[in-house]
Amino acid sequence: MFSLILNVVGSALHLYCAWRVGSLPRVRRRVGYRGWWLASAVVWVIYIAGVSIGDEPGGLIAWVLSQFAIHWLTTLFLLGLCLLAVDVVTGFGRLKLRRLAALRLGVKERYRELEQLFK
Repeated sequence: MFSLILNVVGSALHLYCAWRVGSLPRVRRRVGYRGWWLASAVVWVIYIAGVSIGDEPGGLIAWVLSQFAIHWLTTLFLLGLCLLAVDVVTGFGRLKLRRLAALRLGVKERYRELEQLFK
Protein backbone atom coordinates (compact mmCIF):
# COMPACT_ATOMS: atom_id res chain seq x y z
CA MET A 1 0.00 0.00 0.00
CA PHE A 2 2.85 2.38 0.82
CA SER A 3 4.46 1.82 -2.60
CA LEU A 4 1.16 2.55 -4.30
CA ILE A 5 0.75 5.86 -2.43
CA LEU A 6 4.41 6.73 -3.08
CA ASN A 7 3.98 6.06 -6.80
CA VAL A 8 0.80 8.14 -7.01
CA VAL A 9 2.31 11.09 -5.12
CA GLY A 10 5.59 10.84 -7.03
CA SER A 11 3.79 10.67 -10.36
CA ALA A 12 1.61 13.67 -9.49
CA LEU A 13 4.67 15.69 -8.44
CA HIS A 14 6.46 14.65 -11.62
CA LEU A 15 3.53 15.71 -13.78
CA TYR A 16 3.15 19.05 -11.96
CA CYS A 17 6.86 19.91 -12.15
CA ALA A 18 7.13 18.86 -15.80
CA TRP A 19 4.05 20.92 -16.68
CA ARG A 20 5.23 24.06 -14.87
CA VAL A 21 8.86 23.93 -16.02
CA GLY A 22 7.78 22.96 -19.55
CA SER A 23 5.66 26.10 -19.76
CA LEU A 24 8.72 28.34 -19.50
CA PRO A 25 9.56 30.11 -22.78
CA ARG A 26 13.25 29.32 -22.43
CA VAL A 27 12.57 25.60 -22.14
CA ARG A 28 10.14 25.62 -25.07
CA ARG A 29 12.70 27.35 -27.32
CA ARG A 30 15.55 25.00 -26.46
CA VAL A 31 13.85 21.63 -26.19
CA GLY A 32 10.46 21.99 -27.78
CA TYR A 33 7.10 20.71 -26.63
CA ARG A 34 7.40 17.11 -27.83
CA GLY A 35 11.00 16.73 -26.75
CA TRP A 36 10.23 17.98 -23.27
CA TRP A 37 7.34 15.62 -22.73
CA LEU A 38 9.24 12.69 -24.23
CA ALA A 39 12.16 13.28 -21.87
CA SER A 40 9.73 13.69 -19.00
CA ALA A 41 8.06 10.38 -19.83
CA VAL A 42 11.43 8.58 -20.02
CA VAL A 43 12.47 9.92 -16.61
CA TRP A 44 9.08 8.94 -15.17
CA VAL A 45 9.44 5.37 -16.46
CA ILE A 46 12.92 5.13 -14.94
CA TYR A 47 11.53 6.46 -11.65
CA ILE A 48 8.70 3.89 -11.61
CA ALA A 49 11.18 1.13 -12.47
CA GLY A 50 13.40 2.26 -9.61
CA VAL A 51 10.56 2.21 -7.11
CA SER A 52 9.33 -1.18 -8.35
CA ILE A 53 12.63 -2.98 -8.87
CA GLY A 54 14.41 -1.29 -5.98
CA ASP A 55 12.47 -3.32 -3.42
CA GLU A 56 13.79 -6.61 -4.77
CA PRO A 57 17.35 -7.89 -4.38
CA GLY A 58 18.81 -7.65 -7.85
CA GLY A 59 22.37 -6.47 -7.74
CA LEU A 60 23.90 -3.26 -8.99
CA ILE A 61 21.21 -2.31 -11.53
CA ALA A 62 18.44 -2.56 -8.94
CA TRP A 63 20.48 -0.50 -6.50
CA VAL A 64 21.19 2.22 -9.09
CA LEU A 65 17.52 2.40 -10.09
CA SER A 66 16.46 2.54 -6.46
CA GLN A 67 18.92 5.35 -5.70
CA PHE A 68 17.75 7.26 -8.77
CA ALA A 69 14.12 6.93 -7.65
CA ILE A 70 14.90 8.18 -4.15
CA HIS A 71 16.91 11.14 -5.41
CA TRP A 72 14.37 11.99 -8.08
CA LEU A 73 11.54 11.98 -5.54
CA THR A 74 13.56 14.32 -3.31
CA THR A 75 14.29 16.60 -6.25
CA LEU A 76 10.63 16.64 -7.24
CA PHE A 77 9.60 17.50 -3.69
CA LEU A 78 11.98 20.46 -3.44
CA LEU A 79 11.25 21.72 -6.96
CA GLY A 80 7.50 21.23 -6.53
CA LEU A 81 7.58 23.14 -3.25
CA CYS A 82 9.27 26.12 -4.91
CA LEU A 83 7.00 26.04 -7.95
CA LEU A 84 3.89 25.79 -5.80
CA ALA A 85 5.02 28.80 -3.76
CA VAL A 86 5.40 30.83 -6.97
CA ASP A 87 2.02 29.62 -8.20
CA VAL A 88 0.32 30.62 -4.96
CA VAL A 89 1.93 34.08 -4.99
CA THR A 90 0.94 34.68 -8.61
CA GLY A 91 -2.55 33.24 -8.27
CA PHE A 92 -1.61 30.25 -10.44
CA GLY A 93 -0.60 32.50 -13.32
CA ARG A 94 -3.49 34.94 -13.14
CA LEU A 95 -1.59 37.75 -11.40
CA LYS A 96 1.48 39.62 -12.66
CA LEU A 97 1.67 37.78 -15.96
CA ARG A 98 4.61 39.84 -17.20
CA ARG A 99 6.89 38.60 -14.46
CA LEU A 100 5.57 35.06 -14.17
CA ALA A 101 8.32 33.47 -16.28
CA ALA A 102 10.98 35.41 -14.39
CA LEU A 103 9.58 34.18 -11.07
CA ARG A 104 9.61 30.58 -12.25
CA LEU A 105 13.19 30.98 -13.44
CA GLY A 106 14.04 32.29 -9.98
CA VAL A 107 12.83 28.98 -8.58
CA LYS A 108 15.88 27.32 -10.07
CA GLU A 109 18.17 29.45 -7.92
CA ARG A 110 16.11 28.87 -4.76
CA TYR A 111 16.04 25.15 -5.48
CA ARG A 112 19.85 25.06 -5.51
CA GLU A 113 19.89 26.82 -2.14
CA LEU A 114 17.42 24.29 -0.68
CA GLU A 115 19.41 21.42 -2.14
CA GLN A 116 22.57 22.65 -0.41
CA LEU A 117 20.65 23.07 2.85
CA PHE A 118 19.54 19.44 2.91
CA LYS A 119 22.93 17.93 2.01
